[in-house]
Amino acid sequence: MITMKKSVLTAFITVVCATSSVMAADDNAITDGSVTFNGKVIAPACTLVAATKDSVVTLPDVSATKLQTNGQVSGVQTDVPIELKDCDTTVTKNATFTFNGTADTTQITAFANQASSDAATNVALQMYMNDGTTAIKPDTETGNILLQDGDQTLTFKVDYIATGKATSGNVNAVTNFHINYY
Repeated sequence: MITMKKSVLTAFITVVCATSSVMAADDNAITDGSVTFNGKVIAPACTLVAATKDSVVTLPDVSATKLQTNGQVSGVQTDVPIELKDCDTTVTKNATFTFNGTADTTQITAFANQASSDAATNVALQMYMNDGTTAIKPDTETGNILLQDGDQTLTFKVDYIATGKATSGNVNAVTNFHINYY
């Protein structure tokens, strides 16, 4: 019985000593430190020419007979120029664009026709990169565009695209764009 009491007492003393060591370690814990922040403010890579900021692009009239089946394009692409000035490639050499707008529900890579009166049906507008074949999907970043020093005009394309058998009428879409420099 005395041996058992000694064992219990020894175990108790061991636990108390171990707990004291842990508590002593907490008293030596590091509670202060510092954080250093580094950053850089840079000049914009390019300036958007004011006339380009809110431009209107008028597409040519196209016959509904050119837009008879879903996915058919008119084949009459129109340039969409965006003018930049004072580009400095020491700041950045690359840009992408994001054209935000309402995607068509049938042709999700195209911008929906939002004409409010006498609207053509089954027609949307498809934007392309300068090559005229790489589609630009609404709300999606374009591929990389290499910038040049000085002033430059970046040219995109737009075309009518059928979402079914088109009927005659007005076609209108609005896209707000954002230039992503990197």
